[in-house]
Amino acid sequence: MEYVIDNIAVSVVTGLRHYDKAKAVANTWGKHFKHIFYHSSTPDGSVPITALSWPKPHLRGRFKTPPLNLDDSENYHSGTYKQAYGLQDMQRRNLGVDWYYLADCDTFAHPRNLAKALEALNPNEIVYAGGDIVRGGAIKDQWPNMKNPTYAGGGSGIILSKKLVDKWCPRIGTSLLHWANPNINQNKWWATDAFFGYEIHRLFGVTTTELPGFYSHSYEHYCPIPQEDKDKIVLHRTPD
Repeated sequence: MEYVIDNIAVSVVTGLRHYDKAKAVANTWGKHFKHIFYHSSTPDGSVPITALSWPKPHLRGRFKTPPLNLDDSENYHSGTYKQAYGLQDMQRRNLGVDWYYLADCDTFAHPRNLAKALEALNPNEIVYAGGDIVRGGAIKDQWPNMKNPTYAGGGSGIILSKKLVDKWCPRIGTSLLHWANPNINQNKWWATDAFFGYEIHRLFGVTTTELPGFYSHSYEHYCPIPQEDKDKIVLHRTPD
């Protein structure tokens, strides 16, 4: 079967301070997708935002000393909720798609390359994929009970098959409680991509599939910035 771009639903997670980036996505690669949603918590006239809400008490107790206002729906930590509930929002729309692509507003994807890469995969199987696979000892320290763990880095975006989404979405609320429970996660902060990887591995036992070539790295990947200048120049960052 030849897959086309219309068989992919896209969630672009953004934040109030980064709607200029979401607008850039909408004006470039985002306009090629029929099913694309810009998930945040605050509506805005310049970007077609799908506003999400979630139970804020989930975040309470996550830290012994909270580093921020946990009632703030537009901070970095809200990204996990936006991506999880954004995925659930798309699944509930019954779009009839085979694949779900989760991206940040500073991701640059190549739609035709993504559709081409998906031709080799079966959406009726549980598939968890990405273009930038994270490996290494740090993951083993966080996931001591998993053998050779990996996860799809959020910089390139996360790809999920319809079978995986249909099975996981009814349980996403429980997964978020698992992520937010300091007794389980030992007060370690897990970013959204690591959390998705952990839960998918834990619940479904699948490995991460690598799909190179459907996205562009940030400028920093090609032109490394000296460490002493890191605080002066920011070319790529996850939305707050």
